[in-house]
Order: sequence, then structure tokens, then C-alpha cells
Amino acid sequence: MTILPAVSTIERLCVDALVDAERRIETRIAEKLDADGRERLDGLLTEMLAGNISRLIWLRKFEVGNNSGAANRLLDRLEFLRGLDLDPLVLAGIPPHRIARRLTAS
Repeated sequence: MTILPAVSTIERLCVDALVDAERRIETRIAEKLDADGRERLDGLLTEMLAGNISRLIWLRKFEVGNNSGAANRLLDRLEFLRGLDLDPLVLAGIPPHRIARRLTAS
């Protein structure tokens, strides 16, 4: 006979493992950033836009659309991100599915 822990215990252990994995990934990325890159990323939290939202929220906001206006808004975000001029090697060694998950998490 096998005695299993309560479902809530298993769920908590899974959440703890996911949080630990996220922190390790974030630490790996942060260690690769230079001071200037960190400052530019910190600016995403402090720069406020119209509607009283931070630049980071603006970047993460995904608008479903099927017209040129929606495409242009997505291109504006891409252009802004490219303008941060972060070294792509910062994400070297990070599994692509983990990067995508962080970008789309709310």
C-alpha cells in the first residue's frame, strides 16, 4: 500500500519547484546583464505612459487584432525592445519555452 500526501501538499510542492526554477533563470539572466542594461530594464518599471501604466505593462499588453493598426502597435513594441540594445547572449542557455512563458505570463 502506498500512502500519498494530500493534493494540496503536492500542489504546493509543484508551485515551489516552479518558483525556484523561475528564480534560477532570472538569476542567470541578471548575472549576464551589464550595469547599463540593468538600468535600461529598470527604466521599464519607472517610465509611466498615458493611462498611468508603466512601460513594462505597455510592452506586455497583447492586443488581438486583424488590421494594420494592431500590426503597427506590435511593431512599435518590437522597435522599442530593439532600441534597448540588449545583448542577445543574455538569453543564451535559457530554454526558449521558458523565455516565451515569461513574456506571456501576466
